[in-house]
Amino acid sequence: MQSFRSKPLGWRYESHRHKLAAMGVETRKYKPGCYGHVHGVPVKVEKMQSGKVYPVSPEELKAEVGAMPAKDLKGVKSIEFVEPRGDQKEAWAQYVRSKKKILIFAQPMKNGKIEGQPVEEVRGVIKGYVIPHEIGHHKALSQEKITDKSLEMAEARADANVVGMHPRDKDVKLLLMARKGQIDLTSL
Repeated sequence: MQSFRSKPLGWRYESHRHKLAAMGVETRKYKPGCYGHVHGVPVKVEKMQSGKVYPVSPEELKAEVGAMPAKDLKGVKSIEFVEPRGDQKEAWAQYVRSKKKILIFAQPMKNGKIEGQPVEEVRGVIKGYVIPHEIGHHKALSQEKITDKSLEMAEARADANVVGMHPRDKDVKLLLMARKGQIDLTSL
């Protein structure tokens, strides 16, 4: 019989995963490294801290991004699953323009929820909105060379990718107005 002190490193994380599994929450443990490519872009995974999960799996990300046109990812150097640092702790993902990479952040899980929301809801938002939004930043900044003075306009251009618009479309201003709460797009 193994004693408490002779358990392998990482056993506390495994215990945490089993506890979550008993509550019906699958946390999926990923080994650090490269999880293949999507449209020629490497998908990398960094080791995460105990009590955290990646809101989508590398396989789900590859399936979601693989369904998008390959030209949308032209110039992206990597997509990485990482621990958030500093001001990134409030975000689910980020496009880093200087390095031309998309980061997906590990999130703390408490009582089977991420930020108080069921994991499946968060997973749906990440796949349906966050990933296309970050790719939208890449398309606007790196491919179209659009640098907005206003953060709200830059975010509206990224949202354009989510709804299937081109970042230079004149109707992107409608998305900006919607972000500010000035109009309701569902009424158009």
